[in-house]
Amino acid sequence: MLLRNVFSANLHIKFEKTVRTALFFIKCRTMIASGRNFEDKREQRNNAKSQPIPRTMLRIVIIEDQVMFRSALTVMLETKMRASIIGGYISGAAFLEALPTLGKVDLILLDIQLPGEDGITLAARFAEILPETKVILLSSVKEDYLLHKALQSGADGYVHKDDSMDALTGAIDTVMQGGCYFGYTVQQLRRQMGHNPDCFSKILTDKEQEVLELLGQGLSNEEAAPMLALSPETVQTHRRNIMKKLGLHSALQLQSYALKRGFTTVTELH
Repeated sequence: MLLRNVFSANLHIKFEKTVRTALFFIKCRTMIASGRNFEDKREQRNNAKSQPIPRTMLRIVIIEDQVMFRSALTVMLETKMRASIIGGYISGAAFLEALPTLGKVDLILLDIQLPGEDGITLAARFAEILPETKVILLSSVKEDYLLHKALQSGADGYVHKDDSMDALTGAIDTVMQGGCYFGYTVQQLRRQMGHNPDCFSKILTDKEQEVLELLGQGLSNEEAAPMLALSPETVQTHRRNIMKKLGLHSALQLQSYALKRGFTTVTELH
């Protein structure tokens, strides 16, 4: 389904550095009131602003494991935006291996679900090692927890694959001017989470969410403990509190909840 309610960007308007920075924070705080981590990382990466890069001079990398989608995206961007796609990679590891040979990378279009490190983890990593490179997340996921993590990842934008191609070009124009962009579908999902009284973020603490990521994979208290720098007894306490808060009564129910909400992608419950 193509969604037409998208943001557009005007490349002919050139803001002064201080105005662009102020608008950036207003946008981010309006769109993601709880995204403090996002703002902190973007502030560090936007301290020094340069003039927007013309579309025809953009050097873009696509990290997407679906070859057909990546190829179609390449053709669209090269045709519609006249941008240069300097590389397409199946994973973050493949991109990082090739990075020394690529030269300047202006923008990374990054899928969330990838082999190896997922796109959310990579976005936070790129914010540290490639501070001048913009990152837009692309994904078809709609699970609450994945959306929550994506909005806190440090990416400059997030476009859902249900959105139109115009949404993506609008996102590219916006982030290359120093703004942040969230597509129509992402905003709708965000609003649904905000209006849902049973949303995990209103029930579980940050630590409980971290614990649920591991328990949702079927790990025992003993297996999860060293990964969380906790004792097995403390993990057991968190497990008990999580299940009580969510009204769950078995390990299988706990895993099922974690899978449905996006805490885990492990599909074989045990």
